[in-house]
Amino acid sequence: MTLIAFDLDDTLMKCGKDYIKAKETFAEFISTNYPITFDHALETFEEIDQKSVEKYGLSMERFPKSMVKSYNELVSNPLVKEEEHVRGVGYTVFKSANEYSNRGFMSGAKEVLTRLNEMGFELHLITAGDKRVQQKKVDGLNLDNFFNETHITEMGGKPECLGRLIENSQFDSDEVFLVGNSMRSDIKSALEVDANGVYIPAHEWRATEETQKFEQRDDVYMFEDMNELHQNLGIFEQEKRLQNH
Repeated sequence: MTLIAFDLDDTLMKCGKDYIKAKETFAEFISTNYPITFDHALETFEEIDQKSVEKYGLSMERFPKSMVKSYNELVSNPLVKEEEHVRGVGYTVFKSANEYSNRGFMSGAKEVLTRLNEMGFELHLITAGDKRVQQKKVDGLNLDNFFNETHITEMGGKPECLGRLIENSQFDSDEVFLVGNSMRSDIKSALEVDANGVYIPAHEWRATEETQKFEQRDDVYMFEDMNELHQNLGIFEQEKRLQNH
């Protein structure tokens, strides 16, 4: 028996691109209307938003508030109309369930989930974020049709959630996997509770000192994308794991 948990953002559905586009729109607005470079506006926002993450976590309001705060930091005589404009830019990252439905799955993700269900594995979704945002993604992709349970946690809550699943189930930790695109949020969360990590980077593969370190572990698997994982679902079958390791 195997329990497999999946991350959502940039693992099952592309989401990071929305934030990149909003940040670039903000920086373009600033650099077009004021004697401030695009790069300086972008760097200012990144610094302010990082501090906001520490204060507000993954709250839906954080990102738009960071836009307004960055605008006020950059512009000596801020205008209410422009404040509302940049706030609106911040809110463009949040889509409706229908928009998420139209966007659909990452290439290969739906096929992976479908096949794992056919193979009889227990599947769980563990996603960190604001429930008001994440639930629309769950609904848009009809993820309840693929997972035994969906879990929306606070920032940093994945290890606790996964550990609770292990504790309340018949699974040993070495029979549990967490599939995700983040070394910090997903793979380290799995290892923290002695589970296995399956790393699928959201962007072009970049070998780093950290990824090279994890490549030496028997409890971390790395694939370029969901299509490659689809060709290697045997990692979730205990007999095949023992043969390969």
